[in-house]
Amino acid sequence: MDAQTLHRYVTVATVAAIGWMMFGAPTNRRSVPRIAESAVTLDSSEFRDHPKSQALAAFYTQLAEVIERDAGAIVTTLGEFRAGHKRALRLAFAGTPWADSPKVGAEIDSILSAAIGGELDDRAIDNGLRSQLVSGLRMVASICGGPAGDKATR
Repeated sequence: MDAQTLHRYVTVATVAAIGWMMFGAPTNRRSVPRIAESAVTLDSSEFRDHPKSQALAAFYTQLAEVIERDAGAIVTTLGEFRAGHKRALRLAFAGTPWADSPKVGAEIDSILSAAIGGELDDRAIDNGLRSQLVSGLRMVASICGGPAGDKATR
């Protein structure tokens, strides 16, 4: 990994984590409800009532704005996006009471894959793909209880 790619990852992860932190991190670990993993889907009432839902909504709202603003200057491939996304999630949720539960990553990947019309394989991100990716990120935020998935409706 060259220095420029590492810089891209760190920049995306840092901006996303800072954006999430603007909404505040939970401080009371004992108040987090536990829900059965088998019952968890992003649009289930159990998940929407869980504190992680609102944190994810804020995180994906900020990530969508960062990726849209980037316009290809830093994140140029889906591989870079995936790596930055993974690191940003770890930075945003490490040490929180719900860092490992409930697990919704596979469902989020499925939504993003559907939004871009295929797998999140490593390929160049052009303007059309970037727009689809941003729409997918906003859709995840919306399902988790954040602002509407379409920026025009916010």
